[in-house]
Amino acid sequence: MISDNHILLVTETNPRPDNYIAIFHIPKESKENRKGFSIHTKIQEALQRAEYLGRKYQVKQVRLFYHNRSSIIIRIEKEPL
Repeated sequence: MISDNHILLVTETNPRPDNYIAIFHIPKESKENRKGFSIHTKIQEALQRAEYLGRKYQVKQVRLFYHNRSSIIIRIEKEPL
């Protein structure tokens, strides 16, 4: 679960050439441009969306970027769309 003052942005565009779907964990009040992202308040929803997009664009990883600039990589298991 993420704190009430943060949101998750999932990139909705084709991830090439990076070969991963990016999720950004940012403060809710951030003025970052949100065009091209889906917005989530729950990590499970953001991961499900990222996994769906990963299968759609045929990439094998999701990369979660935290607001402190650290990140983790999550593998996507192959499942039918």
